[in-house]
Amino acid sequence: MDAWGPTMGVAITHLAKTPKWLSLPVEVRQDQRVELAITENPLEKLGQQEWIEPKQSYQTVLTSVIFHRLDYFDPLKTYGQLLRHGASPFRESPASAYEPYWKSWAGGAISRWTSSWRCCRS
Repeated sequence: MDAWGPTMGVAITHLAKTPKWLSLPVEVRQDQRVELAITENPLEKLGQQEWIEPKQSYQTVLTSVIFHRLDYFDPLKTYGQLLRHGASPFRESPASAYEPYWKSWAGGAISRWTSSWRCCRS
């Protein structure tokens, strides 16, 4: 989740290797401030109660808060770096992945159609 304005932005993320049962609520308050959160409800996730007994523990999902000055591509880049250098096994994309690419998915279908249309016109 990312919220940004003219001077800055803030993104919140989870860094788990697998999808998680999380909620990312956003609220604009009366004073026009924005509240972002990452919440995890054990009852929804595992059918567990939200309270733990003394000496028990509960491990939350690894999260990050990314402050930035540009649009959402800036924290997205940082998020990718966190995933690559953290616990997730992502690799750097080759330079060719950012090059323009054009592919015609019609193959020869269009040329066959136009050829038959031309030959059948009166």
